[in-house]
Amino acid sequence: TPPLQINATGGRLTFYYNMYGATIGTLSVSSCTSSSVCTQLWTLSGQQQTTATAPWALVGVTLPSSTYTVQWNATRGTSFTGDIAIDTISFSQRPGVCTTASATGAFFQVAAAVPLLTCIGGAGPTSAAQGTCFT
Repeated sequence: TPPLQINATGGRLTFYYNMYGATIGTLSVSSCTSSSVCTQLWTLSGQQQTTATAPWALVGVTLPSSTYTVQWNATRGTSFTGDIAIDTISFSQRPGVCTTASATGAFFQVAAAVPLLTCIGGAGPTSAAQGTCFT
């Protein structure tokens, strides 16, 4: 994978996670500079989904402008009865905040100098610099 190219104001990483089972460890995300100095930006421990069919959860992490690579680290718990998974990874050039827009599960992004962008009904960001729609 090529190195990230984050602009001077930073960027945004979003992904879905599922952490289900009695002995879940920890999932974390770190931002690393070109000189391999890594800083943990987000961490979560223990079971998060309460059933095997529970929906995956979305998380958004603001990336500093010095980000060269991103690392996910998952540690297991005390036994084999726990699973950690990630999916639908997305990078954006703007450090916006994604929140739930409606009960239908559509999301929108709010970012500096960018109007409120909704993904409901097919509207939303018009360029990669404005972020990504999640539905």
